Amino acid sequence: MTVDEIRNVAFRPVRFREGYAIEDVDDFLDLAVQSLSRGQVADQPADRRNGARPVDSRRQQDAPRFTPVKFREGYDMAEVDDFVDRVMATVNGLPVERPVTTREIRTVQFSPVRMREGYDVMEVDLFLETAEGWLDGA
Repeated sequence: MTVDEIRNVAFRPVRFREGYAIEDVDDFLDLAVQSLSRGQVADQPADRRNGARPVDSRRQQDAPRFTPVKFREGYDMAEVDDFVDRVMATVNGLPVERPVTTREIRTVQFSPVRMREGYDVMEVDLFLETAEGWLDGA
């Protein structure tokens, strides 16, 4: 990723569903530009603290995007997002306080939601199967 790519990124604002605070995203992007400007490269091998594995940039996996659902059962969005963040850090060899195991993926349970927006259950479950395969192959 380059400084120009970060400076030129554009996100669509969301309405009627959860999203990130614009100021927080802008602050993060500013920090990323500063880091890259100082010569810190994002694809340098991760250190082994906090369960990190060396990163093979050819095997990096992208985080999934789940369809939000309303008026039918879905999974709690915050719980899924937190778990997926840990999964992606583990799979991609990034530092993470508690790396995810295949056993944890098999046994994780998210709170069901009905009266507020949640993530599509089938999509999340399919991702968990895929993530388990990534960890089995790692």
